Amino acid sequence: TKIKINSSRLPFRCPNDFSLDAEKINWSKYDIVISLNFAVPISIRRKHPRILWTCMTGEGRFPVLSSCWDYFISHDYPNTPFLNLKTINMPYTFIQPSFIFDAFSTSKNKKGIFIEINSKINQSKNQELFKKFNSLNLNVELHSPEIEENLKKLSSSKYFIKLGGRPVRGNSFLEAMSASSLCLLQYNDCYGKIPFHQYCYFKDEESLINKIKFLEKNNDFLVELLNYQDSILENMIENVKSQFENALINKRMYLDSKTNNKNSKKNRIRSICKNLLQKIFGGLCYEGLVRINDPTIDPREYLPSLLE
Repeated sequence: TKIKINSSRLPFRCPNDFSLDAEKINWSKYDIVISLNFAVPISIRRKHPRILWTCMTGEGRFPVLSSCWDYFISHDYPNTPFLNLKTINMPYTFIQPSFIFDAFSTSKNKKGIFIEINSKINQSKNQELFKKFNSLNLNVELHSPEIEENLKKLSSSKYFIKLGGRPVRGNSFLEAMSASSLCLLQYNDCYGKIPFHQYCYFKDEESLINKIKFLEKNNDFLVELLNYQDSILENMIENVKSQFENALINKRMYLDSKTNNKNSKKNRIRSICKNLLQKIFGGLCYEGLVRINDPTIDPREYLPSLLE
């Protein structure tokens, strides 16, 4: 789908316009490749074993078998630089502090409230709450279908609030942080492991109003919370960087040790058996419709990795 944002910021083109034939790319120039879903053929991944092949699947759902992918990207926030088995934690919204604010703000004077898109908005039910917002001289903005208009409204809003609705992974909150808007939410609103400041959680509407009233009278504390949000984005970038660096180092070390032991008959037999049993087990899993009871695996979304 082609979406016109702003010709001065982004060309009027879709991702397919930038695509290249995978066979014509000089893959040897790269140490790390991030594929959006299964964009790189398995034959190419096998030809270039020294590249760290990572796959960012849709909504963080993973296939049962790895099929020459070294790591999958989880979409979750990376709380530490620690590298998990086969998983790198990196949100889809990978963005630095103030980036959205600097790019889309029309005024340094932020005011008003932006309601998160997945909130459960009921005009009659939320009418009294919105009146309380208005009594604090805070106008309410709702999500817009136009991307640039939406980012401008977000950048001009002082607070970013989620009012019920389904829990989210947290990309919208990271966008709000980059727009320098303070995030306010309930405890069960975000499952993406983002380490919000404890003050940013509210129990009910009364608690929310009281927190906003306090912030309106204590700007220094508001600034402290916004600085904390900036540190969340900064830590995200550094931890993701560390995870990728460690993943590449670990793979290269493994390949080097494997090369040193390639003449070992025992290791060769073990490798052959492992590869054979993995394919047999994978085939049985899919053909017999056997599934691991794991919410990260959605068999409806992806082909069996054996047939990829």
